Amino acid sequence: MPTRLPAGLRSLRMASGALLCFGLPTIARADGPADPPPRAVVIDQIVLVIGDRVVTASELRLEEALRARLPWWAPPQPEGTSTLQVVADAALIRALAGDAALYVPDDELVRDRAAQVRAAWGDPEAWQSFLLQHGLDEERLLTLVRSRLIVDRYLQRTLSLAARSEGKPLEALYAGWILTQRGRLPLRVPSAVEGAP
Repeated sequence: MPTRLPAGLRSLRMASGALLCFGLPTIARADGPADPPPRAVVIDQIVLVIGDRVVTASELRLEEALRARLPWWAPPQPEGTSTLQVVADAALIRALAGDAALYVPDDELVRDRAAQVRAAWGDPEAWQSFLLQHGLDEERLLTLVRSRLIVDRYLQRTLSLAARSEGKPLEALYAGWILTQRGRLPLRVPSAVEGAP
């Protein structure tokens, strides 16, 4: 899920050409010449800022990996919707849900759903490889699952009444509903990002 960006860093990150960089300091050594001058090392790329939430390229890769194994992971989308749009929509829905208690799942449900995520990888070696590849640990996994469950609960509460009254499945209503919601929060996409919503 998208990373919340502290207010003081917002302009710094965006001013850096939408790259997250880490500067390496110069260390003077007594026994010889100083180390080479510092250089920036790109550690990730900002692909989207929606409201005050930042979405990075690594989050898009994680989203693709999760959606490939877990059909329930993302909100329902029309065929061919880009991963960037799926992530943007999930970030929007998560922002709309806010911290309202009625959308927050209990810890047991979060742990159960996290166990389903683990089980989708089958053996422990494949799971550990996935965690390592995406820089995940158990705590971050639980945070991602909790956030996704909040999105699901918001959609269920928002669309289920309309789905019952119109006799349509929630998935059929989602496409029209999300179109009316896009634009409720400011969205910025660096110009170099392809597949932008």
